[in-house]
Amino acid sequence: RLSETALREEREEILRRSGSRMYDATAWNLTMAFGLPALTLEMDLPAGVEPYRKPGAPAAGTFSEKALGVVFDGADDRALTVAARLMEEGIEVRSAEKPFSFDDREYSAGSIVVLRLDNRELEGELSVRVQKASEQLGARFHEITGGLAKGDTPDLGGEHFRRLERPRVALLGKSPYSTTDYGWIWHYIDTELGIRHSHVHEGSADLSRYNVLVMPQRSGGSLAAGLTNSLKEWVQNGGTLIAIGSSAGQFISDKFELSKVRSLPDVLDKTAEYETHLLREWMSRTVSLPESDKLWAHKASTELSYPWERDGKELEEKELKKRDKWQSYFMPQGAMLATRVDKRHWLTAGCDEPLPALISASEDSPILMSKAGVEAPVRVGFLEKSNDEQSNADAEKESAEKDKEEKKEAPRIGWAALPKGVEMHLRMSGLLWPEASHRLANSAYVTRESVGRGQIILFSASPAIRGFSKGTARLLGNAIVLGPGWGAHQPIYP
Repeated sequence: RLSETALREEREEILRRSGSRMYDATAWNLTMAFGLPALTLEMDLPAGVEPYRKPGAPAAGTFSEKALGVVFDGADDRALTVAARLMEEGIEVRSAEKPFSFDDREYSAGSIVVLRLDNRELEGELSVRVQKASEQLGARFHEITGGLAKGDTPDLGGEHFRRLERPRVALLGKSPYSTTDYGWIWHYIDTELGIRHSHVHEGSADLSRYNVLVMPQRSGGSLAAGLTNSLKEWVQNGGTLIAIGSSAGQFISDKFELSKVRSLPDVLDKTAEYETHLLREWMSRTVSLPESDKLWAHKASTELSYPWERDGKELEEKELKKRDKWQSYFMPQGAMLATRVDKRHWLTAGCDEPLPALISASEDSPILMSKAGVEAPVRVGFLEKSNDEQSNADAEKESAEKDKEEKKEAPRIGWAALPKGVEMHLRMSGLLWPEASHRLANSAYVTRESVGRGQIILFSASPAIRGFSKGTARLLGNAIVLGPGWGAHQPIYP
Protein backbone atom coordinates (compact mmCIF):
# COMPACT_ATOMS: atom_id res chain seq x y z
CA ARG A 1 0.00 0.00 0.00
CA LEU A 2 1.09 3.58 -0.64
CA SER A 3 1.62 6.07 2.13
CA GLU A 4 -1.12 8.58 2.88
CA THR A 5 1.21 11.37 1.74
CA ALA A 6 1.75 9.74 -1.65
CA LEU A 7 -1.98 9.18 -2.09
CA ARG A 8 -2.77 12.82 -1.27
CA GLU A 9 -0.18 14.05 -3.76
CA GLU A 10 -1.51 11.74 -6.48
CA ARG A 11 -5.13 12.79 -5.95
CA GLU A 12 -4.11 16.45 -5.91
CA GLU A 13 -2.35 15.97 -9.26
CA ILE A 14 -5.48 14.39 -10.76
CA LEU A 15 -7.80 17.12 -9.50
CA ARG A 16 -5.54 20.04 -10.42
CA ARG A 17 -4.14 18.91 -13.76
CA SER A 18 -6.21 15.87 -14.81
CA GLY A 19 -2.94 13.99 -14.84
CA SER A 20 -1.12 11.37 -12.82
CA ARG A 21 2.35 10.86 -11.43
CA MET A 22 1.80 7.13 -11.01
CA TYR A 23 3.35 4.20 -12.82
CA ASP A 24 1.90 0.72 -13.12
CA ALA A 25 4.70 -0.73 -10.97
CA THR A 26 2.35 -0.64 -7.95
CA ALA A 27 0.34 -3.44 -9.57
CA TRP A 28 3.20 -5.76 -10.49
CA ASN A 29 2.66 -9.21 -9.09
CA LEU A 30 4.26 -12.22 -10.74
CA THR A 31 1.71 -14.89 -9.85
CA MET A 32 -1.20 -12.63 -10.85
CA ALA A 33 0.49 -11.75 -14.15
CA PHE A 34 0.93 -15.46 -14.86
CA GLY A 35 -2.70 -16.16 -13.88
CA LEU A 36 -1.63 -18.50 -11.09
CA PRO A 37 -3.11 -18.99 -7.60
CA ALA A 38 -0.84 -18.13 -4.67
CA LEU A 39 -0.98 -18.39 -0.89
CA THR A 40 0.57 -16.32 1.88
CA LEU A 41 2.46 -18.54 4.31
CA GLU A 42 2.37 -16.77 7.69
CA MET A 43 5.08 -18.94 9.22
CA ASP A 44 8.63 -20.04 8.64
CA LEU A 45 9.24 -22.45 5.79
CA PRO A 46 8.97 -26.07 6.90
CA ALA A 47 12.19 -27.98 7.31
CA GLY A 48 13.46 -29.69 4.18
CA VAL A 49 11.84 -27.30 1.69
CA GLU A 50 13.96 -26.69 -1.41
CA PRO A 51 13.85 -23.83 -3.93
CA TYR A 52 11.73 -24.47 -7.02
CA ARG A 53 13.64 -25.83 -9.98
CA LYS A 54 12.23 -25.79 -13.48
CA PRO A 55 11.54 -29.37 -14.58
CA GLY A 56 13.17 -30.76 -17.67
CA ALA A 57 11.30 -31.41 -20.88
CA PRO A 58 8.57 -34.05 -20.48
CA ALA A 59 9.32 -37.53 -21.69
CA ALA A 60 8.34 -37.87 -25.33
CA GLY A 61 5.06 -39.66 -25.90
CA THR A 62 4.52 -42.38 -28.47
CA PHE A 63 2.05 -42.28 -31.35
CA SER A 64 1.58 -45.95 -32.13
CA GLU A 65 -0.14 -47.38 -35.17
CA LYS A 66 -3.02 -48.72 -33.05
CA ALA A 67 -3.95 -45.25 -31.79
CA LEU A 68 -6.80 -43.28 -33.36
CA GLY A 69 -4.96 -40.07 -32.57
CA VAL A 70 -3.33 -38.03 -29.81
CA VAL A 71 -4.36 -35.23 -27.46
CA PHE A 72 -2.37 -32.21 -26.22
CA ASP A 73 -4.18 -31.02 -23.09
CA GLY A 74 -5.60 -27.50 -23.41
CA ALA A 75 -4.63 -26.62 -19.84
CA ASP A 76 -1.06 -26.31 -21.13
CA ASP A 77 -0.42 -23.11 -23.10
CA ARG A 78 2.00 -25.07 -25.29
CA ALA A 79 -0.98 -26.85 -26.86
CA LEU A 80 -1.60 -23.67 -28.90
CA THR A 81 2.02 -23.63 -30.06
CA VAL A 82 1.80 -27.28 -31.12
CA ALA A 83 -1.44 -26.63 -33.01
CA ALA A 84 0.09 -23.70 -34.90
CA ARG A 85 3.26 -25.67 -35.72
CA LEU A 86 1.38 -28.71 -37.00
CA MET A 87 -1.03 -26.63 -39.10
CA GLU A 88 1.93 -24.88 -40.75
CA GLU A 89 3.16 -28.34 -41.76
CA GLY A 90 -0.20 -29.12 -43.36
CA ILE A 91 -1.46 -31.40 -40.58
CA GLU A 92 -5.18 -31.22 -39.73
CA VAL A 93 -5.90 -30.61 -36.05
CA ARG A 94 -9.04 -30.17 -33.99
CA SER A 95 -9.90 -28.25 -30.81
CA ALA A 96 -12.30 -29.45 -28.10
CA GLU A 97 -15.16 -27.15 -27.14
CA LYS A 98 -15.78 -28.89 -23.79
CA PRO A 99 -13.82 -30.94 -21.26
CA PHE A 100 -13.82 -34.61 -22.20
CA SER A 101 -12.52 -37.99 -21.12
CA PHE A 102 -11.02 -40.83 -23.18
CA ASP A 103 -9.29 -44.00 -21.96
CA ASP A 104 -9.91 -43.00 -18.32
CA ARG A 105 -8.00 -39.73 -18.75
CA GLU A 106 -9.61 -36.28 -18.45
CA TYR A 107 -8.79 -33.38 -20.74
CA SER A 108 -9.59 -29.65 -20.59
CA ALA A 109 -11.61 -27.57 -23.00
CA GLY A 110 -9.39 -26.24 -25.75
CA SER A 111 -7.35 -29.45 -25.96
CA ILE A 112 -5.77 -30.09 -29.35
CA VAL A 113 -6.67 -33.39 -31.01
CA VAL A 114 -4.76 -34.88 -33.96
CA LEU A 115 -6.57 -37.79 -35.66
CA ARG A 116 -5.30 -40.30 -38.19
CA LEU A 117 -8.63 -40.16 -39.99
CA ASP A 118 -8.13 -36.42 -40.71
CA ASN A 119 -4.61 -37.04 -42.03
CA ARG A 120 -4.98 -40.24 -44.05
CA GLU A 121 -2.75 -38.98 -46.88
CA LEU A 122 0.22 -38.68 -44.50
CA GLU A 123 0.18 -42.36 -43.49
CA GLY A 124 3.40 -43.17 -41.59
CA GLU A 125 4.66 -39.56 -41.59
CA LEU A 126 2.02 -38.35 -39.14
CA SER A 127 3.45 -40.09 -36.09
CA VAL A 128 6.96 -38.86 -36.85
CA ARG A 129 5.90 -35.23 -37.33
CA VAL A 130 3.74 -35.14 -34.19
CA GLN A 131 6.45 -36.68 -32.03
CA LYS A 132 9.05 -34.27 -33.43
CA ALA A 133 6.87 -31.24 -32.67
CA SER A 134 6.21 -32.58 -29.17
CA GLU A 135 9.93 -32.96 -28.46
CA GLN A 136 10.91 -29.59 -29.92
CA LEU A 137 8.21 -27.62 -28.07
CA GLY A 138 8.24 -29.59 -24.81
CA ALA A 139 4.51 -30.39 -25.02
CA ARG A 140 3.41 -33.85 -23.95
CA PHE A 141 0.62 -35.74 -25.68
CA HIS A 142 -1.45 -38.84 -24.89
CA GLU A 143 -2.80 -41.45 -27.26
CA ILE A 144 -6.48 -42.07 -27.95
CA THR A 145 -7.42 -45.71 -28.47
CA GLY A 146 -11.19 -45.22 -28.37
CA GLY A 147 -13.52 -42.35 -29.25
CA LEU A 148 -16.54 -43.20 -27.10
CA ALA A 149 -16.58 -41.10 -23.92
CA LYS A 150 -18.12 -42.08 -20.61
CA GLY A 151 -21.17 -40.26 -19.27
CA ASP A 152 -22.26 -36.99 -20.85
CA THR A 153 -18.83 -35.81 -22.04
CA PRO A 154 -18.37 -35.39 -25.83
CA ASP A 155 -17.67 -38.36 -28.09
CA LEU A 156 -14.97 -38.08 -30.71
CA GLY A 157 -17.45 -38.21 -33.58
CA GLY A 158 -19.62 -35.40 -32.18
CA GLU A 159 -19.76 -31.72 -33.04
CA HIS A 160 -17.63 -30.59 -30.09
CA PHE A 161 -14.30 -31.23 -31.79
CA ARG A 162 -13.93 -28.41 -34.30
CA ARG A 163 -11.39 -28.62 -37.13
CA LEU A 164 -9.07 -25.63 -37.01
CA GLU A 165 -8.05 -23.42 -39.91
CA ARG A 166 -4.37 -22.48 -40.24
CA PRO A 167 -3.98 -18.87 -39.05
CA ARG A 168 -2.41 -16.55 -41.61
CA VAL A 169 -1.56 -13.62 -39.36
CA ALA A 170 -0.87 -9.96 -40.08
CA LEU A 171 0.22 -7.54 -37.35
CA LEU A 172 -0.26 -3.83 -37.99
CA GLY A 173 2.65 -1.59 -37.04
CA LYS A 174 4.35 1.78 -37.55
CA SER A 175 2.70 5.12 -36.77
CA PRO A 176 0.09 5.68 -35.37
CA TYR A 177 0.32 2.35 -33.51
CA SER A 178 1.88 2.14 -30.05
CA THR A 179 5.44 0.87 -30.40
CA THR A 180 5.30 -0.72 -26.93
CA ASP A 181 2.06 -2.64 -27.47
CA TYR A 182 3.23 -3.59 -30.97
CA GLY A 183 6.46 -4.92 -29.44
CA TRP A 184 4.68 -6.91 -26.74
CA ILE A 185 2.37 -8.56 -29.27
CA TRP A 186 5.20 -9.19 -31.72
CA HIS A 187 7.21 -10.90 -28.98
CA TYR A 188 4.23 -13.01 -27.93
CA ILE A 189 3.37 -14.21 -31.44
CA ASP A 190 7.01 -14.79 -32.37
CA THR A 191 8.43 -16.21 -29.12
CA GLU A 192 5.50 -17.69 -27.20
CA LEU A 193 3.31 -18.94 -30.07
CA GLY A 194 6.06 -19.36 -32.64
CA ILE A 195 3.73 -18.53 -35.53
CA ARG A 196 4.95 -17.25 -38.88
CA HIS A 197 3.35 -13.85 -39.44
CA SER A 198 3.67 -10.61 -41.41
CA HIS A 199 4.15 -7.02 -40.25
CA VAL A 200 2.12 -4.61 -42.36
CA HIS A 201 1.23 -0.92 -42.54
CA GLU A 202 -2.42 0.04 -42.54
CA GLY A 203 -2.08 2.20 -45.63
CA SER A 204 -0.72 -0.58 -47.84
CA ALA A 205 -1.92 -3.88 -46.40
CA ASP A 206 -3.17 -6.55 -48.82
CA LEU A 207 -5.66 -8.24 -46.49
CA SER A 208 -6.57 -10.99 -48.96
CA ARG A 209 -3.42 -12.89 -47.97
CA TYR A 210 -4.48 -13.20 -44.30
CA ASN A 211 -7.34 -14.53 -42.18
CA VAL A 212 -6.23 -12.92 -38.88
CA LEU A 213 -5.44 -9.22 -38.43
CA VAL A 214 -4.11 -7.92 -35.10
CA MET A 215 -4.34 -4.18 -34.37
CA PRO A 216 -2.27 -2.98 -31.37
CA GLN A 217 -3.19 0.13 -29.43
CA ARG A 218 -2.90 3.32 -31.45
CA SER A 219 -1.91 6.81 -30.41
CA GLY A 220 -4.77 8.64 -32.07
CA GLY A 221 -6.40 9.56 -35.32
CA SER A 222 -8.84 7.63 -37.45
CA LEU A 223 -8.18 4.61 -39.61
CA ALA A 224 -6.73 5.21 -43.05
CA ALA A 225 -9.53 6.03 -45.48
CA GLY A 226 -8.81 3.09 -47.75
CA LEU A 227 -8.71 0.63 -44.86
CA THR A 228 -12.21 1.24 -43.51
CA ASN A 229 -14.22 -0.27 -46.37
CA SER A 230 -11.69 -3.01 -47.11
CA LEU A 231 -11.77 -4.06 -43.43
CA LYS A 232 -15.54 -4.45 -43.47
CA GLU A 233 -15.47 -6.55 -46.62
CA TRP A 234 -12.54 -8.64 -45.33
CA VAL A 235 -14.26 -9.45 -42.02
CA GLN A 236 -17.58 -10.24 -43.68
CA ASN A 237 -15.79 -12.69 -45.99
CA GLY A 238 -14.34 -14.72 -43.11
CA GLY A 239 -11.57 -12.67 -41.51
CA THR A 240 -10.84 -12.51 -37.77
CA LEU A 241 -10.17 -8.93 -36.66
CA ILE A 242 -8.50 -8.51 -33.24
CA ALA A 243 -8.37 -4.90 -32.03
CA ILE A 244 -6.86 -3.82 -28.72
CA GLY A 245 -7.50 -0.83 -26.45
CA SER A 246 -7.70 2.44 -28.35
CA SER A 247 -7.81 0.52 -31.65
CA ALA A 248 -10.94 -1.23 -30.40
CA GLY A 249 -12.36 2.24 -29.86
CA GLN A 250 -12.31 2.74 -33.64
CA PHE A 251 -15.10 0.19 -34.11
CA ILE A 252 -17.52 0.89 -31.26
CA SER A 253 -19.64 3.63 -32.78
CA ASP A 254 -22.72 3.67 -34.99
CA LYS A 255 -20.67 5.44 -37.64
CA PHE A 256 -18.43 2.45 -38.39
CA GLU A 257 -21.34 -0.04 -38.64
CA LEU A 258 -19.24 -3.12 -37.86
CA SER A 259 -19.60 -3.87 -34.15
CA LYS A 260 -22.56 -3.77 -31.78
CA VAL A 261 -20.24 -3.03 -28.85
CA ARG A 262 -20.51 0.52 -27.55
CA SER A 263 -18.51 2.79 -25.26
CA LEU A 264 -19.99 3.49 -21.82
CA PRO A 265 -20.37 7.30 -22.33
CA ASP A 266 -22.39 6.65 -25.50
CA VAL A 267 -25.05 4.45 -23.86
CA LEU A 268 -25.63 6.13 -20.51
CA ASP A 269 -29.24 6.73 -21.59
CA LYS A 270 -29.70 2.98 -22.24
CA THR A 271 -27.99 1.35 -19.27
CA ALA A 272 -31.17 -0.50 -18.28
CA GLU A 273 -30.86 -2.63 -21.44
CA TYR A 274 -27.26 -3.54 -20.62
CA GLU A 275 -28.10 -4.17 -16.97
CA THR A 276 -30.83 -6.67 -17.91
CA HIS A 277 -28.41 -8.57 -20.15
CA LEU A 278 -25.78 -8.54 -17.39
CA LEU A 279 -28.19 -10.05 -14.87
CA ARG A 280 -29.23 -12.73 -17.38
CA GLU A 281 -25.56 -13.68 -17.80
CA TRP A 282 -25.07 -14.04 -14.07
CA MET A 283 -28.29 -15.91 -13.40
CA SER A 284 -27.54 -18.39 -16.21
CA ARG A 285 -24.39 -19.34 -14.28
CA THR A 286 -26.15 -19.71 -10.93
CA VAL A 287 -29.59 -20.98 -11.87
CA SER A 288 -32.09 -20.97 -8.98
CA LEU A 289 -35.54 -22.49 -9.41
CA PRO A 290 -38.87 -21.03 -8.25
CA GLU A 291 -40.44 -22.57 -5.18
CA SER A 292 -41.89 -25.98 -6.03
CA ASP A 293 -45.47 -25.16 -4.97
CA LYS A 294 -45.44 -22.07 -7.23
CA LEU A 295 -43.79 -23.87 -10.14
CA TRP A 296 -46.37 -26.70 -10.27
CA ALA A 297 -49.43 -24.74 -9.13
CA HIS A 298 -52.48 -24.69 -11.41
CA LYS A 299 -53.29 -21.09 -10.51
CA ALA A 300 -51.23 -18.15 -11.65
CA SER A 301 -49.13 -16.67 -8.86
CA THR A 302 -49.76 -13.06 -7.91
CA GLU A 303 -46.19 -12.66 -6.64
CA LEU A 304 -43.17 -12.27 -8.81
CA SER A 305 -39.72 -10.92 -7.99
CA TYR A 306 -37.14 -9.44 -10.32
CA PRO A 307 -33.37 -9.68 -9.97
CA TRP A 308 -32.85 -5.92 -9.74
CA GLU A 309 -35.71 -5.23 -7.24
CA ARG A 310 -35.30 -1.51 -6.82
CA ASP A 311 -37.80 1.27 -6.30
CA GLY A 312 -35.32 4.13 -6.31
CA LYS A 313 -35.58 6.96 -8.79
CA GLU A 314 -33.60 6.47 -12.00
CA LEU A 315 -30.83 9.01 -12.54
CA GLU A 316 -31.25 11.30 -15.49
CA GLU A 317 -28.90 11.01 -18.46
CA LYS A 318 -27.36 14.41 -17.73
CA GLU A 319 -26.40 13.34 -14.21
CA LEU A 320 -25.05 9.98 -15.42
CA LYS A 321 -22.81 11.69 -17.97
CA LYS A 322 -21.58 14.13 -15.34
CA ARG A 323 -20.69 11.24 -13.01
CA ASP A 324 -18.99 9.26 -15.78
CA LYS A 325 -16.80 12.24 -16.73
CA TRP A 326 -15.78 12.65 -13.09
CA GLN A 327 -14.99 8.96 -12.73
CA SER A 328 -12.90 8.99 -15.91
CA TYR A 329 -10.36 11.34 -14.26
CA PHE A 330 -9.44 8.56 -11.80
CA MET A 331 -8.80 5.72 -14.25
CA PRO A 332 -5.90 3.52 -13.10
CA GLN A 333 -2.38 3.99 -14.44
CA GLY A 334 -1.93 0.32 -13.69
CA ALA A 335 -3.99 -1.97 -11.48
CA MET A 336 -4.44 -5.73 -11.42
CA LEU A 337 -8.20 -6.38 -11.49
CA ALA A 338 -10.16 -9.57 -10.95
CA THR A 339 -12.24 -10.68 -13.93
CA ARG A 340 -14.92 -13.35 -14.28
CA VAL A 341 -14.60 -15.91 -17.04
CA ASP A 342 -17.18 -17.72 -19.14
CA LYS A 343 -15.43 -21.09 -19.14
CA ARG A 344 -17.81 -22.44 -21.79
CA HIS A 345 -16.41 -20.07 -24.43
CA TRP A 346 -13.59 -21.15 -26.73
CA LEU A 347 -11.75 -17.85 -26.19
CA THR A 348 -11.19 -18.70 -22.51
CA ALA A 349 -9.74 -22.20 -23.01
CA GLY A 350 -6.91 -22.71 -20.52
CA CYS A 351 -8.09 -19.84 -18.27
CA ASP A 352 -9.47 -20.06 -14.74
CA GLU A 353 -11.34 -17.48 -12.70
CA PRO A 354 -10.84 -15.07 -11.20
CA LEU A 355 -8.45 -14.19 -14.01
CA PRO A 356 -6.18 -11.25 -13.04
CA ALA A 357 -5.95 -8.58 -15.74
CA LEU A 358 -3.51 -5.66 -15.69
CA ILE A 359 -5.48 -2.56 -16.65
CA SER A 360 -3.49 0.52 -17.63
CA ALA A 361 -6.07 3.02 -18.74
CA SER A 362 -6.49 6.66 -19.56
CA GLU A 363 -9.40 9.07 -19.58
CA ASP A 364 -10.09 8.11 -23.21
CA SER A 365 -9.66 4.33 -22.84
CA PRO A 366 -12.72 2.45 -24.15
CA ILE A 367 -15.12 1.00 -21.58
CA LEU A 368 -16.67 -1.80 -23.62
CA MET A 369 -20.43 -2.31 -23.19
CA SER A 370 -22.12 -5.38 -24.62
CA LYS A 371 -25.62 -6.82 -24.65
CA ALA A 372 -27.59 -9.31 -26.78
CA GLY A 373 -25.79 -10.17 -30.00
CA VAL A 374 -22.33 -9.74 -28.50
CA GLU A 375 -20.43 -12.34 -26.47
CA ALA A 376 -18.43 -11.15 -23.45
CA PRO A 377 -16.26 -14.13 -22.44
CA VAL A 378 -14.43 -12.05 -19.79
CA ARG A 379 -15.89 -9.22 -17.70
CA VAL A 380 -14.27 -6.94 -15.14
CA GLY A 381 -15.21 -7.89 -11.57
CA PHE A 382 -15.40 -11.38 -10.07
CA LEU A 383 -18.79 -12.23 -8.56
CA GLU A 384 -19.45 -14.77 -5.84
CA LYS A 385 -22.03 -15.47 -3.18
CA SER A 386 -21.74 -13.28 -0.09
CA ASN A 387 -20.18 -14.94 2.94
CA ASP A 388 -22.97 -13.69 5.15
CA GLU A 389 -25.79 -14.85 2.83
CA GLN A 390 -28.53 -16.68 4.71
CA SER A 391 -28.99 -20.18 3.35
CA ASN A 392 -32.24 -20.92 5.17
CA ALA A 393 -35.16 -20.62 2.72
CA ASP A 394 -37.53 -19.25 5.34
CA ALA A 395 -35.03 -16.60 6.39
CA GLU A 396 -34.53 -15.56 2.74
CA LYS A 397 -38.29 -15.29 2.24
CA GLU A 398 -38.64 -13.21 5.39
CA SER A 399 -35.79 -10.95 4.28
CA ALA A 400 -37.37 -10.48 0.82
CA GLU A 401 -40.71 -9.50 2.35
CA LYS A 402 -38.96 -7.07 4.68
CA ASP A 403 -37.06 -5.49 1.78
CA LYS A 404 -40.30 -5.13 -0.13
CA GLU A 405 -41.98 -3.39 2.77
CA GLU A 406 -39.08 -1.01 3.28
CA LYS A 407 -38.65 -0.54 -0.50
CA LYS A 408 -34.91 -0.94 -0.26
CA GLU A 409 -32.90 -0.20 -3.38
CA ALA A 410 -30.63 -2.97 -4.58
CA PRO A 411 -26.92 -2.22 -4.05
CA ARG A 412 -25.32 -0.81 -7.18
CA ILE A 413 -21.79 -0.65 -8.51
CA GLY A 414 -21.60 1.90 -11.27
CA TRP A 415 -24.38 1.50 -13.84
CA ALA A 416 -25.59 -1.96 -12.75
CA ALA A 417 -27.29 -3.50 -9.75
CA LEU A 418 -25.68 -6.42 -7.98
CA PRO A 419 -27.70 -9.64 -7.97
CA LYS A 420 -29.13 -10.43 -4.55
CA GLY A 421 -26.74 -12.15 -2.17
CA VAL A 422 -23.70 -11.48 -4.40
CA GLU A 423 -20.56 -9.44 -3.81
CA MET A 424 -17.95 -8.24 -6.30
CA HIS A 425 -14.19 -8.61 -5.94
CA LEU A 426 -12.34 -6.10 -8.08
CA ARG A 427 -8.94 -4.75 -6.98
CA MET A 428 -6.25 -7.40 -6.66
CA SER A 429 -3.09 -5.28 -6.75
CA GLY A 430 -2.09 -1.67 -7.40
CA LEU A 431 -3.89 1.64 -6.91
CA LEU A 432 -7.57 1.69 -7.93
CA TRP A 433 -9.58 4.73 -6.89
CA PRO A 434 -13.22 4.00 -5.89
CA GLU A 435 -14.41 6.28 -8.71
CA ALA A 436 -12.61 4.15 -11.30
CA SER A 437 -13.89 0.91 -9.81
CA HIS A 438 -17.48 2.04 -10.42
CA ARG A 439 -16.65 2.96 -14.01
CA LEU A 440 -14.85 -0.30 -14.84
CA ALA A 441 -17.05 -2.77 -12.96
CA ASN A 442 -19.08 -5.14 -15.18
CA SER A 443 -17.58 -3.78 -18.40
CA ALA A 444 -16.30 -6.31 -20.91
CA TYR A 445 -12.57 -7.04 -20.92
CA VAL A 446 -12.92 -8.87 -24.23
CA THR A 447 -15.86 -9.20 -26.64
CA ARG A 448 -16.49 -11.42 -29.64
CA GLU A 449 -19.22 -11.13 -32.29
CA SER A 450 -19.96 -12.57 -35.71
CA VAL A 451 -19.92 -10.28 -38.74
CA GLY A 452 -20.97 -12.05 -41.91
CA ARG A 453 -18.68 -15.08 -42.28
CA GLY A 454 -16.05 -13.50 -40.03
CA GLN A 455 -15.74 -12.07 -36.56
CA ILE A 456 -14.44 -9.12 -34.59
CA ILE A 457 -12.70 -9.55 -31.23
CA LEU A 458 -12.14 -6.45 -29.09
CA PHE A 459 -9.89 -6.14 -26.01
CA SER A 460 -10.38 -3.15 -23.71
CA ALA A 461 -6.70 -3.32 -22.67
CA SER A 462 -3.59 -5.05 -23.95
CA PRO A 463 -3.65 -8.75 -22.99
CA ALA A 464 0.10 -9.06 -23.65
CA ILE A 465 1.12 -6.00 -21.62
CA ARG A 466 4.81 -5.93 -20.66
CA GLY A 467 5.28 -9.41 -22.07
CA PHE A 468 4.77 -10.99 -18.65
CA SER A 469 0.96 -11.13 -18.60
CA LYS A 470 0.81 -14.81 -19.45
CA GLY A 471 -2.65 -15.22 -17.91
CA THR A 472 -4.45 -12.82 -20.25
CA ALA A 473 -2.05 -13.51 -23.14
CA ARG A 474 -3.68 -16.94 -23.42
CA LEU A 475 -6.85 -15.10 -24.51
CA LEU A 476 -4.91 -13.46 -27.35
CA GLY A 477 -3.36 -16.81 -28.30
CA ASN A 478 -6.78 -18.46 -28.42
CA ALA A 479 -8.08 -15.63 -30.62
CA ILE A 480 -5.19 -16.03 -33.08
CA VAL A 481 -4.84 -19.82 -33.22
CA LEU A 482 -8.39 -21.03 -32.57
CA GLY A 483 -10.25 -18.05 -34.02
CA PRO A 484 -10.15 -18.86 -37.76
CA GLY A 485 -11.59 -22.32 -37.06
CA TRP A 486 -13.94 -21.66 -34.16
CA GLY A 487 -15.35 -18.21 -34.78
CA ALA A 488 -15.15 -17.68 -38.54
CA HIS A 489 -16.25 -19.57 -41.64
CA GLN A 490 -13.45 -19.68 -44.16
CA PRO A 491 -14.29 -19.51 -47.87
CA ILE A 492 -13.99 -22.78 -49.80
CA TYR A 493 -11.62 -22.56 -52.73
CA PRO A 494 -11.97 -24.94 -55.72
